[in-house]
Order: sequence, then C-alpha cells, then structure tokens
Amino acid sequence: MTTPFHLLTGFLGAGKTTLLDKLLRTGGERVAVLINEAGAVSLDDHLVTAVDGDVSVLTSGCICCTVRSELAEALERTLEHGPDRVVLETTGLATPAPIVHVLHTHPRLSRALRLEGVVTVVDALRGLTLLEEQPEVREQLELADRVVLTRLDVATGDQVAALRERLAADFPAAEVLEARFGEVARERLLAPATTRRLGDEAAAERWLKSSTPGHDVSSLVLELPESVDAEALELWLRLVTQLDGPKLLRIKGLVQRRSDGAWVVLQAAQHAVSAPRALEAPPKGWRGSRLVVHARGLPQGALEALAASARSAAAGARAVTS
Repeated sequence: MTTPFHLLTGFLGAGKTTLLDKLLRTGGERVAVLINEAGAVSLDDHLVTAVDGDVSVLTSGCICCTVRSELAEALERTLEHGPDRVVLETTGLATPAPIVHVLHTHPRLSRALRLEGVVTVVDALRGLTLLEEQPEVREQLELADRVVLTRLDVATGDQVAALRERLAADFPAAEVLEARFGEVARERLLAPATTRRLGDEAAAERWLKSSTPGHDVSSLVLELPESVDAEALELWLRLVTQLDGPKLLRIKGLVQRRSDGAWVVLQAAQHAVSAPRALEAPPKGWRGSRLVVHARGLPQGALEALAASARSAAAGARAVTS
C-alpha cells in the first residue's frame, strides 16, 4: 500500500505555513509534515501545530539545491511511523521539479509514496508583480496541480480577477482555490490531482535540465537579545520594508516581548507587513529572539546596516537609518 504525498510550495511570504497549520487542525488523519527552511535557523516549525502527526525540519539548505539526499532519508524515517499522509512544505525559493524527480527515481520511495498533488500558494496581493520579478514563482507554478490564493482580505477584487486571468492563460491545467485566513476546503486541497502533470517523470526531467537553482538570494540570521522591545522592532520592520521593500523578499522573526515575556511572530514580505501574532505557548527548545532575512539585490554593506539597525531597534531605539 502506498502513502499519499503532497508537495506544498509557494514564494516567500505567500502563506504556506498558515495554510499548513489550518490543515493540521482539521481531519482525523495522522499527517506527517516535513518543513524545509532556506536559512540556517528554523522558524516555521514553531508556527505549526502538530495534531495527530509529526513535524520534522530539513535545515541544511534549499531542498532543490543541496538536501535531496537528506529528503530521501527523512522520508524513509517518516514512513517507518506509518502516517496516513505526508506533506512536504518547501522553502519559498524551491522549485518542485527536483523533488518530483527524487520521488520518481528513488528505488524505495517510488514504491512507498504516491504523489497526489503539487500545491502552489500565491499571494493575491503581490501575485502579478512576483510573476514578473521573481523567477521562482513561475517555476513553482509550472508543475502546480492546484493554486491556492491567499491574502484575499487585503487584495482588491480587481487584483484577484487579474491574477486569475493571468493564471488561466499561463497555467491552464492548474485548479485555482481560494483560502481566507489560511482556510480552504480540506477535501479539495488533498484530493488526488486529475491533471497528473506532476506524475510525468519526463516533464520533471526536462524541467531539471532547464532550471538553474542556486538563487542569488542572501540570507541573514540576526541573533537578538533574549527579550526585545517588540514595538520598536515592529516600527523598524515597517520602516525598512518601505525603504527596501522590493529587495527584502522575506523577514520572519520569533521574539520575546520585553514588556510581558510573551513570544510574538513578526513577519513581512517585501512591502507587506503582517500584524504581530502572539504564540499560544513559548517555542519548545527555543532560546533568544531571532530574525531571518532573505534579500535579493542588497549589497553587503546594506545588509550589515540592516542588521545593526535591527539590533538597535530590539534594544529599544526608535530611530532607524537607511
């Protein structure tokens, strides 16, 4: 008997982790989850609630570039626990093709796992812009069986309509779903794909040969004080995204608020800054506040200035320099 496998992808800040968290809170299955982080510090696993399932993290690098062997080993270990379903959330910079290739060619995984679908999450507010500016977005959509539109609470009706029109023209085989605050019908999201584009090994092989991973993206991990001035840090986040928004692909942080000791999630994607979100409980095994930054096109000097201003804000400084 084979185990259903789902690949969850989407660009940085699209809302994959929120969608995954909502998914795990519904249904009665034992779902095993693997999360791939592009940075050296894993944050997303602290934002996902494991319900009747397990969460594992692959942190050695972007899964389409450096950790395919680690993926195979992790999947084999996962299958030993007999889950009802396996979901892999990739880093926002990954293309699905190499992962599809692993599942088709690995001698044991090809018999043990049944690839049910590639789900690509797209931010409806930024979708059209990202399609033009970020090559990974098109790569993620090329093999998608389902596209899930997020951030519908902030995107206008015209933006959503224009994005749907573009998706229908460029990726007509993909079914388009809408998720409001991360919620989408589970049975539609996890239903076996009907297009079977992902099941074509030859297509994956062609994509592998035409795709050139190794993204020109700089990643920065900022170690901050144990507790921070969360208000000042949120102000810093809003200011730097206004200054360098297009180049700041993703900023994500887990910080302990100095005022009351609560743990808070801070995050932004380019110009879009999300409202701070308090965690229900402190992250297990986590010590110290941290931010992870993914940038494209920022020189080293600008990254160093960004890090210095973040540390100043965490300490309580309200002024941020460009």
